[in-house]
Amino acid sequence: MYCENCGAPIEQGAKFCGSCGKPTATQTTVERPQPQPQSQPQPAARPAPSNAGEPTARVQLCPDGKYRWSYEVNLWRNPSIFLDLMKVFGVIMLGMWLLVAIIVPLFDGHLRWHRVVDTSGTFIGVLIAVLVLFLIGYVITGFVSGGRYAAYFVMDEETITHQQMDKGVKRTQLIAAINMMADDDMGSAALLAAAHSPFITPYRRVRKIKTHRRRHLIKVDELLTKNRIYVEDPEDYEFVLRYISERCPKAKKK
Repeated sequence: MYCENCGAPIEQGAKFCGSCGKPTATQTTVERPQPQPQSQPQPAARPAPSNAGEPTARVQLCPDGKYRWSYEVNLWRNPSIFLDLMKVFGVIMLGMWLLVAIIVPLFDGHLRWHRVVDTSGTFIGVLIAVLVLFLIGYVITGFVSGGRYAAYFVMDEETITHQQMDKGVKRTQLIAAINMMADDDMGSAALLAAAHSPFITPYRRVRKIKTHRRRHLIKVDELLTKNRIYVEDPEDYEFVLRYISERCPKAKKK
């Protein structure tokens, strides 16, 4: 028995493909409700998306009205976390340099350009040393985690949530669990709840939305925090971006 979606072999009686997470033909046949006579009341339909356009099967609309999907972040090919840390540290170092080398001597009346140059050299040396330490730490973290981690996203009318799963959780497990939730099987919520503390961003607090399509990344920025939303498929990327943007009318778009 083989998967109709990816062609991977499937054990007899399996409900989902272990490679791509797609329900098997057997599962679809067993769980799909039989057509009912028109005289009988029809089952309630799932909530329809409130914005135009439809996502692909990778982004599931679940019975609770929330969209769910997964993404596997490759820490080597997609070093957005490392780059953001470097930017934040660079801004902090720049502020400290301005304070120590320019502002304090200026108010004390001891501003001398040779001292500015000496102080700048010291700050540059500290910056390079810390960057090297950050890089070493990032590489070590990457090797410990296998160079990647599975992320799980939940999107509704009020918030967007990013959850980093534990090291042992694979993306195929997330896909299967999300598919089961889309079929109103709430028992799969246990796996999705087994994650690090979720990063939840309310739309009303969003100040800026930045797009990085080549990295499959949408940054949703509050005043002091940033949430990273990863979406793999280009159609899904545009769907999620539009969904978030429509609920953050005051946010700046970049």
